[in-house]
Formats: sequence, structure tokens, C-alpha cells
Amino acid sequence: MDKKKLFLITGGIILLTVFVAFYYVFNESDEVLDEFDSNVISTTFVTSEKVRDKIFVDVKGAVKKPGVYEMNSSDRVVDAIKMAGGLKSNASTNNINLSKVVSNEMVIYVFTKSEITTKAVSEVPCKCETITVNNCTDNDASTDNKENNETSTSDKVNINKASKEELMKLKGLGESKADAIITYRTNNGDFKTIEDIKNVSGIGDALFDKIKDFITV
Repeated sequence: MDKKKLFLITGGIILLTVFVAFYYVFNESDEVLDEFDSNVISTTFVTSEKVRDKIFVDVKGAVKKPGVYEMNSSDRVVDAIKMAGGLKSNASTNNINLSKVVSNEMVIYVFTKSEITTKAVSEVPCKCETITVNNCTDNDASTDNKENNETSTSDKVNINKASKEELMKLKGLGESKADAIITYRTNNGDFKTIEDIKNVSGIGDALFDKIKDFITV
């Protein structure tokens, strides 16, 4: 075999080796890229699914930790109540479907046993989405606030009707000032406003500020 043929054969082998090497390298790179793209797409899809499945539920009423909780769309009302610390001892679940699947922005209000028995739940109009029977948290809260306000007013001392002993229960009012109040209203008639009590000798702005939240007319 002459040198020319040997050179051609050797060159051909080298070219074939280089071609096979390049083919293998590029083919592996494509597979790696395909696998990477697949993983990225899969991860993105799973992440977006998780974000989309997250919802927020507002739990109120007779639970230990009322508040807004992040939940999964497959969770149920019973899960929301557990997240809120569970039921209080006076809670009633008679009007709640614990197996109901929660939805985004749902309001779950758990009534107390006394609320269920003392007021007609179905008569309260509803203005928000809730799983309680024909009832809405906002309206119930306003009803409770109204009841609390009425209770607070009834607990105040009526300075037009209070006895000496009742007046002396007010902070800063001793026997002499209680007598002065009774004498003033006897001579001048009922107080028109609570501010009128400052017309009584010995009761100035400082004392009035201490008792104004605890008196009424």
C-alpha cells in the first residue's frame, strides 16, 4: 500500500471519528435540553396549580381563633373550623353543613347555642356569602353590637334617678358629691344632658371626664 492510500484511509477514519463524536455530543445536549424544558414546564404547571388551588375563608363566631385562613379548594368546612382552633364550648353546629367544600371568600359563622334558641336565624337578611342557614355574619355582628350597646346603656347610672348609694359607686364621687347631685336635681329638675352635671358644685371637667362614660340621663 502506497503512502497516498494510507493517508486517505487514515484521514477517513479521523473524519468518521470526529463526526461520530459530534453527533453523540449534540444528541446528548438535545436530550438534556428536552428533559430540562419538560421539568420546567412540569414545575411551572404544578406551581400554578398550587397557587390557583389556594383560597381564603373567613371563620367567625363561636370558634377559639376567628380570622381569615388560607386553605385548599378541596378542604371542607370542618377543616376551616379546625384551623380556627376548633369550636367553643357554647358553639352550635345545627345550622352548619360541616362536610361542605369551602370556596374562595366564603364566610363561616358559628352561632352559639343561645343565639340559635333566642333569635330566629332565618329572619335575618343576608348580604354576604355564608354557609349558615339564611344568615349573614355582618348582620349578626351588627345585631350583637346593638345588643351590647343596649346592655352598656342599661348598665350606666342614670343621674336623674340614681339613689345616693348608686351615685357613690361612680369613681371619684363620695358622699358629699352624691348629696350635692341629689340636691341640685331636687331644686332644678332633671339634668337635660350628662354635661349638666358639671353645674353641681364640686364637679368640674376633670371629674366629669372620669365618669362621663358611666352616666346617662
